[in-house]
Amino acid sequence: FGTAQAVRSIGNPSTRGHRMAAQRVALIGHSGAGKSASLVKLGIDRNSGDMDVVVGKECPSLVSALGWLANTDGVPVVVVSNHEQLLVELRQAKRAGRQTEQFTMIRFVYLHKPKDELRAHLAMRTTGGCNREPAGVKYTLDHYGRLHALFSELSDQTVQCAKKSVEVIAAEIQGIAQSLQV
Repeated sequence: FGTAQAVRSIGNPSTRGHRMAAQRVALIGHSGAGKSASLVKLGIDRNSGDMDVVVGKECPSLVSALGWLANTDGVPVVVVSNHEQLLVELRQAKRAGRQTEQFTMIRFVYLHKPKDELRAHLAMRTTGGCNREPAGVKYTLDHYGRLHALFSELSDQTVQCAKKSVEVIAAEIQGIAQSLQV
């Protein structure tokens, strides 16, 4: 399970008529929901699949974020930055029907973890082995409901992460990515 070879096999683009079909799964969700851990389990290097690593920690513009997300560089699953401003702009553009060509190439998947489980997970080290910033943990928990609504509105699909191991979550994500291929 979860080898880089298996994941690479789902990265080929396909077309339907003149529109591109979704080619990439873009993971969204609260900090600590398991986005980066899933990426690692799928054998995807964070240097090519994590928006914060590739684009930088600063909030990217909508155009730059969508450009990166819609890029067909063979990385089938990526992690979207949790900059709230960016997430709001993505939701607004998607709702308004702007940048439709780029949005049709991306399947936003919300990794939803209940707040109590998230609280426990946030007390642990990150996938990179670092302690989480207390201010970031507080922000995530204090604004859980608002962010949950934002992720729900932006997502095309939700993976319920309650009481699931990262291996099970990664397998669900891999199944979603494989289903994008026609």
